[in-house]
This record gives sequence, C-alpha cells and structure tokens, in this order.
Amino acid sequence: MSSIADKLKKSSSAISGVTARYIRLTGFKRSASVGPMISQFALYSDSDFTDLIIGQNNNSNPTIPELTASVTPYSSWSPNKAGSASTTSGWYLGNRNASLILNDWIQYDLGSPTKIGGIRVWNGYATNSSNYWVTEFTVEYSNDGTNWTLIRTVTNTSGGTLNTIDATPVPPPPEPVVLANLSVAQGSTIAYSAAYYGFASWRNPDDGTVSTASLTINGNSYYIRELYRRIGRTGGVDNAANTSSFFFGLDAASDGSLPADDWFSSISIETSGDPIVFTPDDATTWTNGSAYKEWRFFPDDFTSAQSTALTAEWNGSNTSTVTIMV
Repeated sequence: MSSIADKLKKSSSAISGVTARYIRLTGFKRSASVGPMISQFALYSDSDFTDLIIGQNNNSNPTIPELTASVTPYSSWSPNKAGSASTTSGWYLGNRNASLILNDWIQYDLGSPTKIGGIRVWNGYATNSSNYWVTEFTVEYSNDGTNWTLIRTVTNTSGGTLNTIDATPVPPPPEPVVLANLSVAQGSTIAYSAAYYGFASWRNPDDGTVSTASLTINGNSYYIRELYRRIGRTGGVDNAANTSSFFFGLDAASDGSLPADDWFSSISIETSGDPIVFTPDDATTWTNGSAYKEWRFFPDDFTSAQSTALTAEWNGSNTSTVTIMV
C-alpha cells in the first residue's frame, strides 16, 4: 500500500468536505507583475488541517507525480514544487502576461475518490509582496477529470498569502426569479437643472398618473420613486452629451430602511431589439439621506448599440417593460 493510501486509510475525522479524485486550482487573475505562482498546495482530510494527505513535503523539490499542471512552467518552476513546504519555490508561469488566465490549472490526481476536508494554498512568493501572486483563483473538484464542480472562489488582496480553504462546496446561489414586470409609459421631457435633464418619472400607461407601484424586498415594502432615462448635457451627473443613462429609485420603507446595494440580480429594459440587462455590479448607488435610494447606470455601462437602442426606444411616448429579477 502506498504512503498516500496509508494516510487515506488512517483518516476518518473529516465531517465536512468533498469526496473527489481530482482537486484543481484554475481561473487565475494575476497581480500587477507576471505569474501566477503557487508555492504551496496541500490536501487534508479534515477542515482543521491536522491530517495531511499530500503536499507540504519538507524537501524543497519533492517528487509528487500526482501533482500536474496544464502548461509548461517557467524555467525550473515545475508543478510538483507546489507540493513542498517551501514558499520560495513552486509552480510559476513567468511567461503569462495576460491579466486574466482562464484555462491554466494545477491539480492533484489522488487515483481514486478521496475525502478532502481542507485545502491549503500559498499564493505567491513569500519574500516578495508585490509580484508573482494571483488576485483570484477558483478551487474545483472532479471524479472523472472532465466534469468539474466549484468549491469556492478565493480572492487575495496582497502577495504571499496563505489560504486555508474549507473543502465543503459553497451552495450555488438560488436561481433568479422575477420580482416584478413593470409596463410603463414615459412622461414628457422636463428640465432638472442646468447640468442635466431627462424624462420625468415613468407614468402609469392606463391613466397617465405617476406609478405608485411598490416592491416587496426581504419583507419590506418600497415605493418605486422613479424609473427614467436621463440625457446628458455637458456636465453634472451625466457628463456625456446626447447619451442615455438609466435611473431607478426606491423610497424608504415605513421603518426608514433602504434596500441593500445588491438586492436585485438583474434589471432588464425592453427595447425593439435585444433587452438591455444591468446587474448590481453595473450600478452606482446614491442615497438622499434616509429618504430614498437610486441605482444609476451611466453611459459607460452601455454598449454603443445599447445606447442607440435606448435613445431610439425611449422617445418620450413609448411603453416598455422593465423586468426586475432577484
């Protein structure tokens, strides 16, 4: 029986984790320099990191044939060096200069499905805090080497970072559901200030009144204050002339609370072509004290085709559907 199999037979303390043959690091975003570099990569049977399965060899150049990578490394920085305890040696891709490396990976093949409770990854070169590290990578597992399941995404804000990762996969987020479909007609163009102007709050298409629709978010009811497009002039909030911005605002709930910045998963605006879809990552939020909150999507958040479509569609009289997903 191999030394790895001995360790696997001995280990029985893990409660959480995954049972997998392969554990892979991939989806690397590098630091400002070149890279990435992984100088330690070890697997444990438990999430307390007390029962080592493989990795953390005290030899700075261990022979770990189970540790392989997708690409030829820089110089002598081979993947098996990531299995050592040294943080000044490892798997280093010095010829990778792109800011986002989607396909490179380094992985363990344990030969058969194995209970993994904890994963230890030292990202970067221990004596250099500014280079040779990755700002983000994903940890995945598989039993066939083809179909992979995400355990988690790891983000590092500085070099030379020790990541101790619970191997229990993070549950996937729930599928988005429709919170509201708002069929609304635009009001007339009005001036807001010398800096910018746009359409008034969206109107109820049935009777022309300002909509008093409300949304229930996490148990609180919020009136929709505004849904409108603004056309930039030469300064102020919208500083690009003749381009469209989209503003969405909610009044505070009766208890004075305002929704979180990311309460929605997407907001989709109907056009004659493809819908324009915004996510919380696109939004700039602004609050008027505790009275109301706006999610603002500026010209840079649109493609040129979307901006043209929105400008043509929202001409002051059309009716469109805005779909809000949570």
